[in-house]
Amino acid sequence: MPVIPRLLAVSRPSTRRFLPALAGGVLGGVAGGLVKAKWEQVYPPRPEDRTAPPEILLERAGVDPEDGSQVEQAGPPAIHYAFSVTAGTAYAVGAELVPGLRFASGIPYGLGMWGAFHLGLLPALRTAPTPPHQPTQEVWGEASGHIFYILTVEGVRWAVRRLLTGGAEEARAR
Repeated sequence: MPVIPRLLAVSRPSTRRFLPALAGGVLGGVAGGLVKAKWEQVYPPRPEDRTAPPEILLERAGVDPEDGSQVEQAGPPAIHYAFSVTAGTAYAVGAELVPGLRFASGIPYGLGMWGAFHLGLLPALRTAPTPPHQPTQEVWGEASGHIFYILTVEGVRWAVRRLLTGGAEEARAR
């Protein structure tokens, strides 16, 4: 079977374990979110004078960035981790259905997520520059951050699945 159809093949129902996938996705999403947040401290993805997309979205929702409220302080991290957990869970459950998502430890999924959001949705929402106007630091910082994120999610997903299934075989294509 050619490579692409094999990567997109659906798993055998007998090898699917959705509850461990949900648990691994949630835990992996939290862990991946922590790793990505730390990476952004080491390698900031945007100039300090530019507002982060979650803060722009909160301002558009009417949250005053200068009022010092708990919503303003907790809002950007809440958006960050909600996204991290949602994307991690989608990846883990998706990997049970389409095992090819795990190819290269999920890096194509992570880079696809980066492209969809940082090159597509965020510029469309005008919370980030359009791709030709993004500084190289931002492109590399965000892309590499998504790689570290998905490697963490995949590691946690794998460990949780093994722990909760007693080492049962991974979902495999039919």
